[in-house]
Amino acid sequence: MYLIDQHAAHERVLYEQLRSGEVERQRILIGYSFSLSPEEEFELQVFLPELTRCGFCLENGGGGEYTITEIPSSASKLPIEHLSRFVRLLAGTKEDFERDVYSGLACRMAIKEGEAIDASSAQDLLERSFRIDPQRCPHG
Repeated sequence: MYLIDQHAAHERVLYEQLRSGEVERQRILIGYSFSLSPEEEFELQVFLPELTRCGFCLENGGGGEYTITEIPSSASKLPIEHLSRFVRLLAGTKEDFERDVYSGLACRMAIKEGEAIDASSAQDLLERSFRIDPQRCPHG
């Protein structure tokens, strides 16, 4: 018998999807605009391919102004201001990016404690989580 934490299992599945770029995108009705300092803008340019791969589309308005126009579909329930925070959490290495952005997004997009899912979704989550090694959330 297995006892499975559905949040941790879902978080791990989402984390792997973000890392692999196998993410469905969703265009947002009203883009979310924000400003970056020159240093933040430089870091964004370094990691823009990674952000694009994990489901974000950003338009450059010039002068440090950016607009998020597409997000990962799994993140559609999250407030856009919350997502822009992850865009700003760009670090100096790919490992930091994966730890801070991918794991943070996966955690916030995953099924929450007490949230019910139907039997077919539970079965699908179970099957997908057993194909991943290690079978634990990115937070350990």
